[in-house]
Amino acid sequence: AWKAFAIVSSCIFPSSKLLFPLLNQLLFEIKSNEDVNTMRHANYIFARLQKTHEKVRKQIPTDREISYIEKLSSIPINVYLFSGEELIIPVESYTTIKELKNACLRKMSFNMHKSIHYGISEISIKNNKLIESFIE
Repeated sequence: AWKAFAIVSSCIFPSSKLLFPLLNQLLFEIKSNEDVNTMRHANYIFARLQKTHEKVRKQIPTDREISYIEKLSSIPINVYLFSGEELIIPVESYTTIKELKNACLRKMSFNMHKSIHYGISEISIKNNKLIESFIE
């Protein structure tokens, strides 16, 4: 049940009538439950609900994303640089492209004040055609 709750909390924000009783129950589990696994799930879901409230989800989660949510871990994203370097950036369901770009810049120790000078593009293959699109 906790795994399903973690997945749902990553996608859907509860109604205002359900939110506070839900948060109270999660806090109760965090503070009083002696089972470490239950406490980890409750903490994870509590944080997810906060982020899901802040950022409305536009797409359903992928199978890969669900598998990482079930493990209560971040999703490693491979970012390939024009220099040939590869960065592995941990992201969450609610991570935006701007946050991904800033995480890349921090990992490379770039000046964050100049982040507007950098961008992220996606290169993919669709119908045997190489497609490049500028994202951020």
